Amino acid sequence: MRECLRLTCIMITMKRPLIASFFAIAAASHGISFGQLDTFTSGAANWSGSSPTLALGGPGGASDQYLRLQSGPGFSPKMAARNQVQWLGNYTAAGVNQVTLNVANFGANQIELRVVLFGSAGQEFTSASSTPIVADGLWRSISFSLLQSALTSVGTGSDYAGMMTAVTNFQFRNNPGAAAGSGSQTNFTGIMGIDNVNAVPEPGSLLALGFGWAALRRRASRK
Repeated sequence: MRECLRLTCIMITMKRPLIASFFAIAAASHGISFGQLDTFTSGAANWSGSSPTLALGGPGGASDQYLRLQSGPGFSPKMAARNQVQWLGNYTAAGVNQVTLNVANFGANQIELRVVLFGSAGQEFTSASSTPIVADGLWRSISFSLLQSALTSVGTGSDYAGMMTAVTNFQFRNNPGAAAGSGSQTNFTGIMGIDNVNAVPEPGSLLALGFGWAALRRRASRK
């Protein structure tokens, strides 16, 4: 009995740092959190950008509300969606290195979508490669890696690690051709819908975590 109690205490003690690293940030009142999900069911969820409005007909069906963005003459000149509230903060501590979302192109021109993150020291990192969203009005699921290997620096600062601990601006934007900074974006006429924006870990990170848990359990079982 004493040995069982000792083993239980060891396992709980070893698990606490892992549990804390994943869920401490989620308890905060604002800022990025593991598993964060914006569904736009009750509003714009602090997103702004290209003349945003709420519309029905999202990926969940006719009654599913999503965020509609429009750029071009009479609207914002460039296609972008930004969040400077719950998508800011320490991505490293939150364990977030990937973002997934549903997106649809309701315009006439293909969108070349990238994710963009900014830091307070002039950092601006964007997807090294864009994801083409064809103009067919269909909803599709896409993902963007936030790992350094998937991003490229287009700002005056190049401290990726520092930026990921204190993101000050998070965006999706149309950026065809080579990756370019905010001041180099071209005007674009189009309509885009986004929904179910989710902060998650890379699949490789989940696999590594699984191996880590297995190793901890093997260590505990040998004690």
